[in-house]
Amino acid sequence: MIGQGIHMINNQRVVMVTGASSGIGKCRAEYLALQGYHVCGTGRRIESANSEQWTSNTNLF
Repeated sequence: MIGQGIHMINNQRVVMVTGASSGIGKCRAEYLALQGYHVCGTGRRIESANSEQWTSNTNLF
């Protein structure tokens, strides 16, 4: 069963994380990306998040 907020697109697990530029949201986005999820993240300070190392399956907006 797929958890609430996690969707399958073309057999890929996709999740949207708000607050992905810092704190708990950032930790959650990193964890999910390492678990194989395709992560779409948003944040207020996205320029600081862009300086971080992210996996190839992570998009930040």
